[in-house]
Amino acid sequence: MMVQIMIAFALMHINAPTIQVGILGVDLSRLIPGILIISMNSGAYVSETVRAGINAVPKGQLEAAYSLGIRPKNAMRYVILPQAIKNILPALGNEFITIIKDSSLLSAIGVMELWNGATTVATTTYLPLTPLLFAAFYYLIMTSVLTVALKAFENYIGQGDKK
Repeated sequence: MMVQIMIAFALMHINAPTIQVGILGVDLSRLIPGILIISMNSGAYVSETVRAGINAVPKGQLEAAYSLGIRPKNAMRYVILPQAIKNILPALGNEFITIIKDSSLLSAIGVMELWNGATTVATTTYLPLTPLLFAAFYYLIMTSVLTVALKAFENYIGQGDKK
């Protein structure tokens, strides 16, 4: 991911303004390539996850839908995808949490994100531990809340399943 971020930043020459948010400046010429490369990297994993989830649904389900006269588009929408979501959701949740943690890699190209902001505050205030512990705690809270929410959603979706 770090190599991809560096290559994308080297190849993309975007002239964009810097937006001032409080004491921190957000340089869009650095943020846009960062968002694009994280999106493309994650998109590759997500597309493979969705493909695997759809392929995990037994072929007989699609054949049964066709035998009932359901058109291919509606068979995918109403028969295959609802079953595939149960297989796809845990991996998508993990990928979303990974994106949150991988956003700290954008500090290599000068994007002001949580980790970079914490190190900037640490060097400005000469208090190295407090801002870094705050950033670590913030990452912990974000990933924990997302994990609990995803687990609740998985339980909600799987209510009708036999145990």
